[in-house]
Amino acid sequence: MKINYPIKYAAMPIFDGQDVITCYIASKCYLLNDATNYKEDGSSTKEYEVSFPYQMTHSNIWRQVEPCFNFYGECLNSIKTSNVFSTYEEALDYAQKRNEELFEQSISYLPITENMVQIIQEQKENFDAKLAKYKELEQQIFLYTINITNSQRKQINNIIKVDKNNVKILSHSIYSIFDYLQNENFAVFNVSPKQYDMLTKLILEKKFDQIPSITKDAKEIALHRANDSITRLVTECETGSYYINHRSSDGHLFYDKKLEKGNSKESELFLKDEKTFIFYTTETVEDFINSYEFHHAIYLSEDQPVLTRTRENS
Repeated sequence: MKINYPIKYAAMPIFDGQDVITCYIASKCYLLNDATNYKEDGSSTKEYEVSFPYQMTHSNIWRQVEPCFNFYGECLNSIKTSNVFSTYEEALDYAQKRNEELFEQSISYLPITENMVQIIQEQKENFDAKLAKYKELEQQIFLYTINITNSQRKQINNIIKVDKNNVKILSHSIYSIFDYLQNENFAVFNVSPKQYDMLTKLILEKKFDQIPSITKDAKEIALHRANDSITRLVTECETGSYYINHRSSDGHLFYDKKLEKGNSKESELFLKDEKTFIFYTTETVEDFINSYEFHHAIYLSEDQPVLTRTRENS
């Protein structure tokens, strides 16, 4: 799968336009890092770096996102928190506690006046109204992240790159190749875990001439033409093709019944082209589809989300 971080639950802060926390809601999160901070008195505290699968983009549109990193390996869409949980119920209880603290803090600096009780009541009604709005968001996030579980995820194997001049075991995931090699021809083939281990052994032993005996039956699963905005997935569909749209802002995986699907003859031409990069991975075409599916956008002003990553063109 594309993302293999541990899945936890946490209280996600909701910010207003001035980076002030409005409230907290419970949400799944990707656990990126955890650290123990030691103090002079010998005590210690835990700190967790998490990335939430839904984040607001603009105009109250919440889109499913993935951890995004800069050149230095720093996550650009993560936060630090002192608490993560193994269950949704624990996160709900903690978010409720934090919301109670937020409200108490908001009224703690109110001046003492004759109508103070009325002012506090009005502020409580406003706070509850905002919280109710984001509780709807909380419920929709819960619904649309059901598929994000630890049990469905497996470790990403390194990928093997083969071209006319060399063979390499790369530490990148195959999904990063989709992003970084859009200006190049490349083809992706699936091999079994056993075949992958055999290829790795041959590479380490520098027995490159024996590699074709292992890869001859590899199954093609993705094809990309240089400078094309899409990467086609090779599936068993009778007509049309799934494709990953690298320029799409609202999702990546699409299906077009009119799009010509990849075929073995095209792969043969790719293999003969010295400029084509060939990659072998244990990921399957089903892994690709599952990694890009189920991404819904949430509109707080509407009852139901209307965008999904998977769609069929008419």
